[in-house]
Amino acid sequence: MYSRENDEEEELPMPDEAPDLSVIKMPTDDEKKYFLYSKLNTYMRRGEEQGLAYRAPEAMSRDEIDTHYKTYILTHLIVNDEILPDQMSAALAGPYGLETDIFYNAWIVIDDYATTGGEKARAGKSWNLPPEEDPPN
Repeated sequence: MYSRENDEEEELPMPDEAPDLSVIKMPTDDEKKYFLYSKLNTYMRRGEEQGLAYRAPEAMSRDEIDTHYKTYILTHLIVNDEILPDQMSAALAGPYGLETDIFYNAWIVIDDYATTGGEKARAGKSWNLPPEEDPPN
């Protein structure tokens, strides 16, 4: 059975204002592609563990919505080679609306994975600071 023991949530610092989300393109580098496929596998296993296939969006926790958004965005990136934030946010919003802050974080994390291989994302941290520093209040 899948265990999340060593699999923390990835988050990047969220700006005070809405970020300027750019198009995400599938990398050409094989190492980054493999990383994206491996992250998709992780999110899909997490979604199975959370039972997301059997739950309506309005009944999901914030952590479950985050998993759902990242899985959806990453799947569409792999299938289409390029994705637009407006299209993804509209599709995810559906009749229940969009958790904007969760969407921004999911988009920024997947963009970081595709462009840098995850250099900016730090597991379990909402601030991209060295370990000895605490985030500002």
